[in-house]
Amino acid sequence: MLFATYIEANSKMKENAIISLNETKDYIKCITAELTQNFKEVINGDWGLNQSSDMKNVFLIDIEVFADGYGLALYPSNNEVTQLGYKKLLKKYSDGPLRDDNYKWGLDFNSYDFDNELDLKEIDEYYNSLTKFYFEWISYCWDQAGGIFFLKPIYVMMHDGTQSFDLRKKEWITDMTKWQQ
Repeated sequence: MLFATYIEANSKMKENAIISLNETKDYIKCITAELTQNFKEVINGDWGLNQSSDMKNVFLIDIEVFADGYGLALYPSNNEVTQLGYKKLLKKYSDGPLRDDNYKWGLDFNSYDFDNELDLKEIDEYYNSLTKFYFEWISYCWDQAGGIFFLKPIYVMMHDGTQSFDLRKKEWITDMTKWQQ
C-alpha cells in the first residue's frame, strides 16, 4: 500500500504527535517529483563519480539518509568499499527536506521531558514511524523512476546504520551481506 500509515491502534503517541507526523508525511510527498527525476538521472548513469573513477569499477551504490534532516546522498563504491563519488539527491534541500526553511515542525519537542521514559518512547515511536515512511517513499520514487531496470545493486541506509534496504529486491539486509554478494 502506497504511503501506509504506520501508527498502530495501540500507539502511545499523543494526538499532536500523530498530527505532526501526518503533516510531515504530506510535506515529504510534495517533493516526490524531484526525487523521482533525480533517480531517473541515476538510472541513466549520473552517479556522481569522481573524474578518476569509471562506471565499470562500481560494485554497488549506497543511498544514505541523514537523521538530522533526512537528506539523501548517493555513494557509488567499488568492491573494496572505497567510495568513488558522491551525489546529492535532493539538491533543493541541501540539509534534507526536514531542515528546509519552509518546513515547520508541528511537534514541539520542548514539551517532552527527556528524563521521562514514556516521553522518550513516544519520541522513538514518532521517529521510527517517520523513518519507515521515508524509506517506503524512497522505494516508491525509485520504482516510479524505472528502478526495476537498473542492474547495479543499490541500497538505502541510515547514515552509520548497520542494515540496508535493497531497492531491487525490496528486503532488508545487513551491511556485511551486501558486500559479500
